[in-house]
Amino acid sequence: MTICRRLGYYSSAMTNTNIHDLSLSQLRRAIEIKEKIESLDQMLASIVGGPALPASDGSPPKRTMSARAKAKIRAGQKARWARIKGASEEAAAAAPQAPEVRVKKRKVSAAVRAQLSEIAKKRWAKARASGRTAL
Repeated sequence: MTICRRLGYYSSAMTNTNIHDLSLSQLRRAIEIKEKIESLDQMLASIVGGPALPASDGSPPKRTMSARAKAKIRAGQKARWARIKGASEEAAAAAPQAPEVRVKKRKVSAAVRAQLSEIAKKRWAKARASGRTAL
């Protein structure tokens, strides 16, 4: 039953069958099939270069959080606890804040800005000539 479940399918007859109810010939046949499946798994693994079946247990991949996000959460939680415990507003305000990271803005030179403006004007002239009011 576990082999079939591992492959993603199994019949209702297999789930309802008790191993003690099987005859000796049926048990031997089941063992032969199981060994054949295992050998095919090994052959597939040698061709593919890894395990034949994924090792995933079906759970989604683990999510990670940046250090900045963790610091913001930590600072917010400390401020909430300070308010709950009755600390003064200064103590809540003095709780460590998340480090502020400034993202450097990219600047466009005047020449590039003029070039982009010219391209936009040509695009709008073409659109107005065809009677359009929106791109």
